[in-house]
Amino acid sequence: MLDGLDLGDSAPSDLVYVHNFQDSDQPRRLILDAGQGRQFRDAMDELLESISRDLHGMFDSEEYRRQRTVLIEATTSEQKTRLKEYEKKVQEQGFALVQVQMGPLTRPTLVPVVAGNPVDMDQLEGLVEQDQFKQSDYEKLQTLRTELAGEMEALGKSFRNADRELRKTLSLLDRDLARPLVEEAVADVRGSFEAEGLPAYLDQVLEDILEHLGSFRDPQEGASPEEAAGAAGESAQNRDRYRVNVLVDNAKTEGRPIIWETAPSYRNLFGTIEKVRTPTGDFVTDHMRIRSGSLLRASGGILVLDAMDMLVEAGVWAALKRTLRNRSVEIQSFDPLQLFASVSLKPQAVPIDVKVIMLGTRHIYRLLYNLDEDFKKIFK
Repeated sequence: MLDGLDLGDSAPSDLVYVHNFQDSDQPRRLILDAGQGRQFRDAMDELLESISRDLHGMFDSEEYRRQRTVLIEATTSEQKTRLKEYEKKVQEQGFALVQVQMGPLTRPTLVPVVAGNPVDMDQLEGLVEQDQFKQSDYEKLQTLRTELAGEMEALGKSFRNADRELRKTLSLLDRDLARPLVEEAVADVRGSFEAEGLPAYLDQVLEDILEHLGSFRDPQEGASPEEAAGAAGESAQNRDRYRVNVLVDNAKTEGRPIIWETAPSYRNLFGTIEKVRTPTGDFVTDHMRIRSGSLLRASGGILVLDAMDMLVEAGVWAALKRTLRNRSVEIQSFDPLQLFASVSLKPQAVPIDVKVIMLGTRHIYRLLYNLDEDFKKIFK
């Protein structure tokens, strides 16, 4: 039927999906020249490997360790000095700092020192009631304890703020050292490919890598095997968002494609979004689990299918008409019972240019022509 049809010399574009850093529930599509889809995927994989390798060397260098040590010691030295000054004041006021167990945690608390021994305030109160300790001395200790407790709380707050600022400073150190390396790696990819939306995507990749440099570190030394395995698994999962999912690869396509769809189910025609069950029983998915259908593979060419086979599939005819009217494919999980609606993605729609040929009997043609207004408009 299609013998002798001129299919031309140029193949249609490739289609890939990538992570959307602004909204992970709406993966972004990139359309590249034929054969560049897999090249872009491989280039991004190489980018991750090179960054991981080079960052490991950077974080393991003596210069980097020296800079971190200087920053950490500056903060800890100041905290030690302030803590010693406070402890000296506590002793001068006749108190001692003791650690008290509170559930699974221990907390420092202030107790007065009487006759060379730390005594709980509740015990002193009992001694006052027994006229074994002066009420005025007890009240004086109570006032001093309240003042010292306030100073201790303020000191603890300042230490927490200092630790938070230290973490920010160390993070900025990491970013400043890593930025030239990451920028160079991303620039290599940027200069090798052209696609609408690609420059903005690579900008987001660069900033996200700098924001999550911990994903490129080895598990911390001294961690247990379980902790190391968990850290490695989390790191690999974090890196997955930089991977490229190639849905349509026309590297070996010559001219316009002709796709014969012999089983025109919803999944086979429009693609789907796969989900996996986690050990906890939840279903999860991401941009790497988006799968293409024959409509996308036939874009730029011709799709041939059997009318009867297509009409008996639930939801297919209505979806096909909508797709041809809008000239775009929206990939989604076809789930009539809506069992997994809570974990569904909404990938960016893909524009298509496809000619659909339906094979069928005259009876099917007359039924569709007379009973379906859309049929006359779409299949003229």
